[in-house]
Amino acid sequence: MTIVLSAALRRYVDRQVKNGRYLDASDVVREALRWMEAQTNSLSVLNGGQGDGDIMALASAVLMEAAKSARED
Repeated sequence: MTIVLSAALRRYVDRQVKNGRYLDASDVVREALRWMEAQTNSLSVLNGGQGDGDIMALASAVLMEAAKSARED
């Protein structure tokens, strides 16, 4: 599997590894996917089991990353 990240996301992943929080970039991506899955599951329960959880989780993740990037700038 090949994953292409924007320059900003690559820098974020690199910082996470450099700070010692993760062993490598794969660990960062796995954690992000676990978080996204948990958010999707939580939103699915809140939505009464409707199929909108994936879109809601993705939107939430994008907004959180944008806020984090804005704080770093």
